[in-house]
Amino acid sequence: MVSDAVGCHHGHRASPNTLDNLAGDRRAIGRDPWAQARRGLFEALLDIFKPATIPAKRTLNGPDFMLLSGLTSFADWIGSNEDWFHFGSPDDCEDLHKWFRKRRASAGQALDAIGWETRTPLSPEPKSFEQVFGLAPRPLQQAVAEALADIREPAILLMEAPMGEGKTEAAFFAHLELQRRFGHRGLYVALPTKATGNAMFKRTLKFLHSQGTDRKLDLQLLHGAKLLNDTYQNLRLSGIHDPATGGDVRAGEWFTNKKRALLSEYGVGTVDQALLPILPVRHNFVRLWGLANRVVVFDEIHAYDAYTGTLLVHLLRWLLALGSSVVLLSATLPPSIRRKLAGVGNADFPEQEVGYPRLSVFRPGAVEQKHFEADPARRRTLGLQAIPTELPSMRSTIEDHLASGGMGLALVNTVQRAQDLYCLFPEGKPLEREGQHVGKRLADGTEVFLFHARFPADRRQKREDQVLEIFGEGGNRTGRKILIATQVVEQSLDLDFDLVATDLAPIDLVLQRVGRLWRHARKSRPVSERQFLSRDLLATSRPHSESRSGGGRCTVRIFCCAPGVSCARDRV
Repeated sequence: MVSDAVGCHHGHRASPNTLDNLAGDRRAIGRDPWAQARRGLFEALLDIFKPATIPAKRTLNGPDFMLLSGLTSFADWIGSNEDWFHFGSPDDCEDLHKWFRKRRASAGQALDAIGWETRTPLSPEPKSFEQVFGLAPRPLQQAVAEALADIREPAILLMEAPMGEGKTEAAFFAHLELQRRFGHRGLYVALPTKATGNAMFKRTLKFLHSQGTDRKLDLQLLHGAKLLNDTYQNLRLSGIHDPATGGDVRAGEWFTNKKRALLSEYGVGTVDQALLPILPVRHNFVRLWGLANRVVVFDEIHAYDAYTGTLLVHLLRWLLALGSSVVLLSATLPPSIRRKLAGVGNADFPEQEVGYPRLSVFRPGAVEQKHFEADPARRRTLGLQAIPTELPSMRSTIEDHLASGGMGLALVNTVQRAQDLYCLFPEGKPLEREGQHVGKRLADGTEVFLFHARFPADRRQKREDQVLEIFGEGGNRTGRKILIATQVVEQSLDLDFDLVATDLAPIDLVLQRVGRLWRHARKSRPVSERQFLSRDLLATSRPHSESRSGGGRCTVRIFCCAPGVSCARDRV
């Protein structure tokens, strides 16, 4: 098994038949002179390293195999670089101890050259949530802080809470504490899309820079269009230096290779990059070695389809076996997923779960859950209004509601509908960003923007940057601006609209879209109340005297009807 693992540095594992055939093939393994040469190398290694004891393991288990395979490939890539390790001469063989000292110095220089720093915790001393972020913790964040105090080994934390409750900050705080307690050597944050990955990359960079470390940190962006991300490119070229502490955050060139990116200490990217280690791709064991002993965060896991969700469960088994801690973030999640998570640790699933919102901790052999109240300061009344299916009606309804200006979002389910809706607005003056067309300004001053995933990568990046700049928390909110988009904006992006109109969607995605409405507290808005407009939606409310929800709130019944399909009814 050891030779099998070491041989993986060529990119893949040898098949069992290949190894069995080699066992008795004298031509393949060489005759007596080759055996003598191998014996000589072995004895030289014993003389140099002088191992104190004989290895006690007779074989390798799965995690051991992956760790040795990944480490061997990593060492091979560095040791094969002639810029760091020049060829020796026959005279060097006369004094192997001297040769080893020279090579060990070269190895240190090579690790320094690629930016492989000694990986110490960002926060060597325990800190409270308020010390880390300068804010009092919300109920979710307080529940996470209390749960972390009781964790004695790497585990899976699942946070289920409404949008805007601070799940990302809670995950960052969990990383600090888990890294300090268990010596985890970094963080990787996995997102469902490139757009959400780009947004999280900026937040992670800000978080790392705020910690005031006195050493260099490496942060990588992992997805197919990372070279078009300006923040990442600037990090590659210069790094962000902190003159007060001497530390900086960089994107080291050596780690930008797609096979080596997960070896970086910190990373943000799409979920497929985290799943590659368990797929049959070349050097998958190197990627898995990169995720070992890390804190790995998966955001928006409710957005994963059945295939991705199945792969995720298998990956979690590997991560726990390799000593990693995992943080899962979700606004909504069915019980079946939580039951699978319990199975990862061979634990019994609770017969009676605590209520939503909840924090679940999955440890080997045990599941612990805690209910907490959602932040009462964030409770809002939401108006639901049905709109016709036809795109002209959606356009006219948005314009009527934003007659006095404001930020509007039209979120449709297909690129074709988004393009058709955009074309329904009159031709106007083109709006450009760095020479790229990103929208149009109509004769009445209305600005209309189109954003979906089918644009070429460079154009999509420009449109994404424009959307975040205008509709983000600090955007210029004068006049009337309308964004027409597909599902690329419904999750993780920090966008704030005065009005949202949407196509019908599964209820978990509808809730995500609601999270884009009045996201931030503002002194005033051009619309008087929160209005969520949806096609094929009929909303009726019973009188307060019949309400079962209590607290002065009425029960709303939503009738979701698709053409040619019987109505399905939900109650919220």
